[in-house]
Amino acid sequence: MLRCFQGVVFYRGRVTQLEEELEKKERALEASIEEMKALRIQVEELDAKLVKAQAENRMLIDRWMEQKMKDAERLNEVNLCHLFFITWFLKVYVGFIGVVFTEALFCHLGVKLNSVLYYLGRQMQCMKI
Repeated sequence: MLRCFQGVVFYRGRVTQLEEELEKKERALEASIEEMKALRIQVEELDAKLVKAQAENRMLIDRWMEQKMKDAERLNEVNLCHLFFITWFLKVYVGFIGVVFTEALFCHLGVKLNSVLYYLGRQMQCMKI
């Protein structure tokens, strides 16, 4: 009987020890769960910031591209004016040969002379030349 009693005492001690270990592990698990929740919230916040940054980046790129397209259009207009003045100079001072040379130049550049002259004629009217 004494042996049985000693066995019961031993196993009660063992049960108490296991219960303490279980409590420690449950606290560790709860702490891990809380940490995971906090990390999830941080990830969601970072995802929201990422989406916002990507949208802002797209908007800035679109604005930049629009500005560059406007710059290119202005540069094309300036180049067209230069071509007009070359054409006008060759036509006035060189005559027919200048016009033929200019038409060849425009063909080489892929520009139709009539469209250039029409555009520049309108520009000259605006400038009262």
